[in-house]
Amino acid sequence: MRKITLICLTLLLSFAFIPTTSASAGGAEGFVKNLSDTAISTLTGKNMDQTERDRRFRVLLNQNFDVPGIGRFALGRYWKSASTDQQQEYLRLFESMLTQTYSARFAKYSGQTVKVNGSKQEVDSILVQSQMINPDGSKPVLIDWRLKQAGNGFKIMDLIVEGVSMSTTQRSEFSSVIERGGGDIDALIKILRKKTQGRADNGQVTAHTD
Repeated sequence: MRKITLICLTLLLSFAFIPTTSASAGGAEGFVKNLSDTAISTLTGKNMDQTERDRRFRVLLNQNFDVPGIGRFALGRYWKSASTDQQQEYLRLFESMLTQTYSARFAKYSGQTVKVNGSKQEVDSILVQSQMINPDGSKPVLIDWRLKQAGNGFKIMDLIVEGVSMSTTQRSEFSSVIERGGGDIDALIKILRKKTQGRADNGQVTAHTD
């Protein structure tokens, strides 16, 4: 499960670097199909140091992902019971965790490509179906992208790898941490703070309580 989560998040973040197109199923397919090459060229330069990779990653993460929405979902029922200060610190640390954990993975890119197979309009989102092709010829990995319309473009809400939702998996892991801490969100905040300690954190994420 953890391996799938890592693949899921790494892929999700590796395809967030193309300007958005028209907010339709066809536009969503084009978005997913065309963003791979640009993402790779943006974050996989051999001469790029990790500080610069982190900076680019954080900017593009916030431009293309519904980070507050993903973070709220991952916190589940504990979001409403958290104070405003706790919500804001949690979202800030959640963003930093994504940046710190997955930015470095782009230095290890090994030639994977993504093939888009189709899409379907759902009630409040567009699901783009694709597969990751491995250069060694091993079995492709099935990837579903869940996008929401945001103005004239898209925001990424979730990525589902081989039937496993990244957001749902993260929610389960966070819930376990909080439950072990007696139901206190500070137990999770403490762990996230420890995980992100020592890495520059200039991100600004505003918590919304609606």
